[in-house]
Amino acid sequence: MNRPKRLLIANVAWARETAARNPSFFSNLAQGQSPHVLWIGCADSRVPTETITHCEPGDLFVHRNIANLFHPDDDNTGSVLEYAVRVLKVGHVIVCGHYGCGGVRASLMPPDPSLPRVNRRIAPLCSLARTHRAELDAHTDERARVDRLAELKVLDSGTKPTTP
Repeated sequence: MNRPKRLLIANVAWARETAARNPSFFSNLAQGQSPHVLWIGCADSRVPTETITHCEPGDLFVHRNIANLFHPDDDNTGSVLEYAVRVLKVGHVIVCGHYGCGGVRASLMPPDPSLPRVNRRIAPLCSLARTHRAELDAHTDERARVDRLAELKVLDSGTKPTTP
């Protein structure tokens, strides 16, 4: 059986198990959403938002993209922010970076000509890396450079990182 078919079967199983545990679960969700948090996170498959926050469907309004980038002139992310704040009335916006981010790592390397859209998307991150080149170069370990740029990127998003 191919992977997409397995995913669909797993979704049916999840829906049945969820309905058996909580018969009103889906009818409650169908009433609408009122999350208190907009989560802007990375598209990295190793950072599944609801899993790492122990949240249930309806708890978070989530936007994920490469390297969890937020730029005021980006209509995609901007429309998510606008809708979350003005319509859903979320009280908190979290821009969540993570260590070991491939998008951040890519911004420290020469552009890959086979990925023109990715190159355009991470261009502001490449610029941020150039701005902080001296600090980043002070780290001899590549992982330390990548992780520090991930921190700088979150700070540049207008937020402050938090630790658990």
